[in-house]
Amino acid sequence: MNKRLLITICLACTAILASAQQTWKFHPSFMAGTSAGQLHPYGQLKAFFALTKGPWSVGPGVAIDYYRYRTVPVFLSGTRDLSSPNSPTVLFLYGEAGINYPWYYPDINRYDYNTYDYQPASWFSAGPGLRFRLSRNHPQAIVLTAGYTHKNVKEVQTSGQYCDPAACPMFTNRYAYTYINNVLTFAIGLRF
Repeated sequence: MNKRLLITICLACTAILASAQQTWKFHPSFMAGTSAGQLHPYGQLKAFFALTKGPWSVGPGVAIDYYRYRTVPVFLSGTRDLSSPNSPTVLFLYGEAGINYPWYYPDINRYDYNTYDYQPASWFSAGPGLRFRLSRNHPQAIVLTAGYTHKNVKEVQTSGQYCDPAACPMFTNRYAYTYINNVLTFAIGLRF
C-alpha cells in the first residue's frame, strides 16, 4: 500500500510541476534494448515520460524486463545533459529507481503441495547516453544508452507433505529467496 502511495505522490508532483511552470516541456521516450549478464542476453522495453527544463529531465517510467524473470519495473527517472541541449548530439547521464513487479503465471497442480509466490522488489539503473537530434527545429531524437541495472526478484516457496491425518500431522516449510541480478543494458530508442 505504501509503494502505491509513493508512486501516486510522485505522479502528482510531476503533474503539479507541469502545470505550474510553463517552461517545463514534455518529452516522452521509448526504448528497446538488451540486458547482458551472467546468463545469456534478454530483451527489454522501456517507456519514460519526462518533463524537461534546461539540462534536467525527470518523470515516471515503466518497462518490461525479461532478464532471468519477466518483470515490470515502475520507476522514477532523471537525466542530466552534460553538453548543450541545443547541440545536434547531446551526451547525458541517467538514473532510474523504482519497484520491480514480477509478471509470473504459477503452474497449478492439485496434487502438488508446493506453492510459489513472487513479490515486488527494488530496481535501479544508471549510465551514460547519447541523443542525436533528427532536426534543428524539432525535439525528436534517436537515443542510445549503455548502463548498469540492479534488478531484485523475491520468491517465497511453501512446501508441504501430506500424510494421513490420523497417522501424522501435516507440516509445511517456508523458504524465502531474493534473486539479485546485476546486468549491463544497451538500448536504442526515440525521444519525442
